[in-house]
Amino acid sequence: MNLMLSPDFFQSVEQHWASLLQKLQENGEQGPAVHEETQESITRFNQTVLLQMKKHCTTRKVRSDCAKAAPKFTLMLKVLSVIYRLVQSDTYATKRDIYYNEVQLYGSQTVVDNIISDISCMLKIPRISLYILSASKGCVAGYLWFTAEDGNKVYCGGSSSGVLVPITVEGIRNLSTQAKFILIMEKEAIFQRLLNDNFCAVSGSYILITVRLRY
Repeated sequence: MNLMLSPDFFQSVEQHWASLLQKLQENGEQGPAVHEETQESITRFNQTVLLQMKKHCTTRKVRSDCAKAAPKFTLMLKVLSVIYRLVQSDTYATKRDIYYNEVQLYGSQTVVDNIISDISCMLKIPRISLYILSASKGCVAGYLWFTAEDGNKVYCGGSSSGVLVPITVEGIRNLSTQAKFILIMEKEAIFQRLLNDNFCAVSGSYILITVRLRY
């Protein structure tokens, strides 16, 4: 899958950081500007490009001239280099992948998540368009067929534990179902209990969906 990015993405990133490094050399007091709001609060839905960053948001500086802020500034540069390679090679990584590649450097998953959000807001590009994905958020089971991004045909009723919801749903094609109802639940344990109790045989045509709250 090739997500929509500006053709000037690489040039924009390079110019942004070249300007920043120049300012650092001149006075050592500049840092990247990031939005104070969360990524979710500064994005809006657009029918043409799906997620789009809002134009007017409050910003703050990540300073590089004091001991307290320098580590975050350094980690932002590190994660940005990872993003640059992902986009350049047209490959994807989850936030957990990035963290576990450098566990000692980042210290915690939360640190990585916050930095990715800051970079997304700084560049005004939604996280998904930076080729960074969240972990799968749920499972589906029942009378549902679809073609996955890699071309494999998937039947969601053929597994005793359900099928993971694909991370990149944009790549799903040829959805087909004969289900008469859909049951959505929050608790994964209940989802699994229904499958263990052979809910399909008892209830007929159905689709079960559960949401995983862990990341």
